[in-house]
Amino acid sequence: MGQKGYVSLYLDINHYGNRYPEFLDIHVKKSKPGNIDKEKWIIAKEIRDKKELELLRRDNGIAAKNLLRTDFVDWYTKYAEDNPKYPQQKFNLNYLKEYVGNKTLLFIHIDRDWIIKYRDYLLSNLHNNGAMDYFKALHFALKYAAKQKLIPQNPFEQLEKKDWIKKQKTKIYAYTLEELQLLIDTPCKIHEQIRQSYLFSCFTGLRWSDANCFTWEQVVVKTFDSREQYFLYFNQEKTEDLEYIPISDQAAEILKARKKVSETEPPSPYVFPYIKETNQKGKQMYQIVKRAIKKWAKAAGLDPKQMNYHVARHTFATNVLEHCPEADLWLLSKLLGHKTIEATMIYAHIRDKKKLAVVQSMPKLQMAFQQVVTAVAA
Repeated sequence: MGQKGYVSLYLDINHYGNRYPEFLDIHVKKSKPGNIDKEKWIIAKEIRDKKELELLRRDNGIAAKNLLRTDFVDWYTKYAEDNPKYPQQKFNLNYLKEYVGNKTLLFIHIDRDWIIKYRDYLLSNLHNNGAMDYFKALHFALKYAAKQKLIPQNPFEQLEKKDWIKKQKTKIYAYTLEELQLLIDTPCKIHEQIRQSYLFSCFTGLRWSDANCFTWEQVVVKTFDSREQYFLYFNQEKTEDLEYIPISDQAAEILKARKKVSETEPPSPYVFPYIKETNQKGKQMYQIVKRAIKKWAKAAGLDPKQMNYHVARHTFATNVLEHCPEADLWLLSKLLGHKTIEATMIYAHIRDKKKLAVVQSMPKLQMAFQQVVTAVAA
């Protein structure tokens, strides 16, 4: 109901069980309509007929011209570039391109069946929570397209609750200092730069995407109290944020060792040139490194399935909290390059465990309490 004595006209749309109103911003007199009101009713009916025709065309594959002419992958590429603060869009775009291949994907092709197939593709190539992030990224992109009137509605609205990817609780595995020492002491016939880069990630928290393209220009050496201190200065591949991070003496030792050996090698801007990924689509070097570190884990008597760069990053975070008295979650978030503290909260239980150990280690005193009996009148 609009102003007094008038009613607001709207379309009551029921399309394949999906019922929703579409208000027309047209108001007519409730009783005794005049000529103007009659004209408004004619306009409302024309809008209704046009909407019905639009739905019929869409249901029969005769889409609007902008849908027929718009390639979704091209549009999504620009959308991801325009939203650099949301790296999930860029990473999902990579999987989308691999999934689509050389075929053409138009907006009109994206319906519930297509989304379900793409969901299954993500789950077959990623861990559950990673697939969930990229699935949501596609949802938000299509939601934006619907908002911009490129498509009548977000096709994700056709999904049922069971169709979405549910977040799973993940167990964080990290190497102890004893296990790291075991790896260091275990001989294994793999390239020395693979050993060094993996240990460097364990001591700095670098992801594989940052470690394999790490350059000497990203190493900064400063002097504090007549002592050299090494820093890493780089753009994180995943968050695209510029990071300026101090590193431990242990990590600096690896850089010094590489620097000395690099003087006898062909000139390269990369700290670990052997593991530089040159085939981003085929990920050939990633597969080589993956097989090598699993071989190394097996030689050390550790579980090969746990040997990856995610574990190296978790190892750094866990050991910082467990062995550095001044460390807290906020400081760790800065060392890991997290945008928000929420991303670092997965390590909260480690800090809580240490706090509990501290309070439980306090000396115990002998205490005796007098038992007081209170008389109660009958």
